[in-house]
Amino acid sequence: MLYTSREADGLVLDGFIFSGETLRSRPTAVRRFVKAWFRAAEHWQAHPQEDDALLAKRLAAAPALVSRSGIHLFTLEEERRLFEPGSTNRSARHVLERFVDYFLSRGTLSAAPDLDLLLDSHFLPAAK
Repeated sequence: MLYTSREADGLVLDGFIFSGETLRSRPTAVRRFVKAWFRAAEHWQAHPQEDDALLAKRLAAAPALVSRSGIHLFTLEEERRLFEPGSTNRSARHVLERFVDYFLSRGTLSAAPDLDLLLDSHFLPAAK
C-alpha cells in the first residue's frame, strides 16, 4: 500500500448531489431520500451482520466481500456538524475550501464555485 486516506483524516467525504432542478422541483422527494438514507445507516449500525448479508445478496457477492471496514457512516448529528463553519477537516466547508484552493492553484478551476450553493443542510431531517 502506497497511501491510505487514513493519513488525510476528513478529506475524503462522500455525499449526495442533486441538480438544482431536482432540488427546486422535487424537494419533498429529496427530503424523503435523505431521511431514508439515515434510517438505513442507523439500521446498518445496529444490525451489521444482517445488513452485510442483505447487501451481499443484493450485490450477488460473497458475504466475506461486504465490509464497512474503514468506512464511517455519519449520524444525523455528525452530518449537521459537518455543515457548520470551521477550520478543521470536521467542517465540509473547510474541506471544500482546501480542494478549491488546490484546484485553483493547479489551474484545474478557473474560478471558485459558490460554496453556499454546494452546501445546503436544510434537506436534512429535523432533529429527533
